[in-house]
Amino acid sequence: AVQYMSFEVQPGETFAVVGESGSGKSTLARAVMRLIEPRSGSIRLDGESLIIRLHRVAQMSADWQLGIVLPVIAQGGGFLDGTISDWHEFFGLPNAGRERRPEDEFVYRYERDGVVLMDETDPREGLGDLQVWSGHALGSATAKLAAKLPTGADGHLLGSGEWGAAAWLERPFDTGNWYGHLSGGASWSRAGGVLADQRRELLPIASASIGWRWSPALSFLGQVNGHGRAFDGSRLDALNRRGVQLVLGGHFVIGGTRFALVFQEDIVTASSPDFSLHLSWAPAN
Repeated sequence: AVQYMSFEVQPGETFAVVGESGSGKSTLARAVMRLIEPRSGSIRLDGESLIIRLHRVAQMSADWQLGIVLPVIAQGGGFLDGTISDWHEFFGLPNAGRERRPEDEFVYRYERDGVVLMDETDPREGLGDLQVWSGHALGSATAKLAAKLPTGADGHLLGSGEWGAAAWLERPFDTGNWYGHLSGGASWSRAGGVLADQRRELLPIASASIGWRWSPALSFLGQVNGHGRAFDGSRLDALNRRGVQLVLGGHFVIGGTRFALVFQEDIVTASSPDFSLHLSWAPAN
């Protein structure tokens, strides 16, 4: 196989390929003559997403909750590239090539075999995909089921354009000062969009967390989230890996409001967004 090969030959020029036996010279010549079909691709996802999630939870019974989440999304170049680069440099984390690009750009581009399948450079705002979920207590665990409705405009990167669902079992623990959870399940999404022929519809999902209460008004949390490989048949590393994210942060109470502030860092940098910042607030119970 020949990988990472590109060249241009102008009219009247002579072009020679030199290499040891088995290096791919014959394969390259066959590809040029279209005796075999070359496969190539590139992907660039450079932007920032500001997402405001509006939650509503109803306690249907002592052991059954029902919730709805409506995201409002703004896609753009943002302003945090320099801050994130400094964060990665300070902690010795990979920077995903950010230092080689202009700061605060908005470019979502995917090319495969010379065909541009996605090229978004205009910032967009709007509603995302509506999510409905249900949780039912099963002894010391909770069974959860969620559905995603394609209410966001997928052509503007505001939604997936497809129906989706997830089911998982969550087991919390709480010993007083220490608390956390373990969960595992699967998510399903109907394959669609520009990567429909490569997308896996069913993925395993899992997460684990541990937290420590410093006081009734302050606690710290660490969590790991993971999911299976979302695409098949691509030679692009960004599409061929599993996703693993590390979440660090905490909760604090001010007045009658409980705030959560967490930072999410991608451990497998090529497979998912490499940095996220989450802030939420709700009435303190």
